[in-house]
Amino acid sequence: MHTALLSALVSLTFSGQADSLTAKQIVDKALDHTYLGSDGSEAQVTMILTSSRGTQRERRLMVWSQRLGKRVRSLVRIVSPPDVAGTSFLLTERAGGGDDMHLYIPALKRARRLVGRARRGQFLGSDFTYADLETKELRDASHRRLPDEKIGRFPCHVIEAKPRPGADSQYGKVVAFVRKDNFVTIRLEMYDDKGALQKQLFVRRLGRTGTRTVIKESRMVNKREGSSTLLRLDSTRSLTSRPDEIFTVRNLARGL
Repeated sequence: MHTALLSALVSLTFSGQADSLTAKQIVDKALDHTYLGSDGSEAQVTMILTSSRGTQRERRLMVWSQRLGKRVRSLVRIVSPPDVAGTSFLLTERAGGGDDMHLYIPALKRARRLVGRARRGQFLGSDFTYADLETKELRDASHRRLPDEKIGRFPCHVIEAKPRPGADSQYGKVVAFVRKDNFVTIRLEMYDDKGALQKQLFVRRLGRTGTRTVIKESRMVNKREGSSTLLRLDSTRSLTSRPDEIFTVRNLARGL
């Protein structure tokens, strides 16, 4: 979903050349292989929401995505439980900016466009915001390399991304930890404009789908609220329908 949500990476062999990359080059390599940026896929995903009190709710999702150059379009639909089934979200990133977001809620029987601060609302009730699904927080930012770090046994590039002047960003900065061996982003830290840590995304498990390395499980932790959201990739396959029929507001409003 966001570049961080479920990424699929083509494995790359680490060499001395990787250490000579600029911050922007490292970010581009990571974004080029995000799950939502794959060349047309259909996935089944489990989302587990954990409140600050430890209570849990589970949701099953269907996710369709396709790359359009360096931008992506994606559709996410809740399959279960029944009380929220059919709730759907459509994202279309635009080359010139001004990404389009539409949300369909079955009880309202219509799709509405998300603009302004509505994009910072909770994505399907989770710890992700709708804006977290865009890649622009990393893609269109000002980048700086920080000292390398090791996450577990994996050496990582550490990149700081700050919004450019005048940009409408929900974060003051984002720090990405990108594995050197395959350019998987295995941790993201999101800070507010005062430098306080808001959220952290942790990649918990990787797997293989064909020739690709994919993130099978990740967890977003909301530091302010004490809640978290786990995403688990249950299955994925190539698109079986024509993309131009999937990624439309009309299809969004069809529900299940």
